[in-house]
Formats: sequence, structure tokens, C-alpha cells
Amino acid sequence: MFRVYSFQGPLANQKKIEVSKKTRKLYSQRIYRFAVKRLGDPTEAENVVQDTFLEIHRCRG
Repeated sequence: MFRVYSFQGPLANQKKIEVSKKTRKLYSQRIYRFAVKRLGDPTEAENVVQDTFLEIHRCRG
């Protein structure tokens, strides 16, 4: 589902940020729409999106 990229060197952090932005851009609206349909609450759906990407960030290290 998600690719994990391993970068080394001085630009490693920048590459991780770029990959994170692309991942967020690709999936945030899909996750939000799914959460709104399931929960029926747009505010809670926004929280689900945030929690999802926080967990992805934690897992990626």
C-alpha cells in the first residue's frame, strides 16, 4: 500500500518530506471522504485524517 523509501545523505530529510507531501496529497481526500461517510461528522473525519498521517509518520520513523 505505502512504499517506504530509504534515503541517506544530506538530502535525506528533504526527500522524506517530499514523499510525505506526495503521500498526503494522494490519500488525504480519499481518507476524508471515507471517514465522513462512515462517521457522518466532518470535524471528526478531519481528526481521522490527521491521526492517520501521524501514525504513518510514526511507523516510517
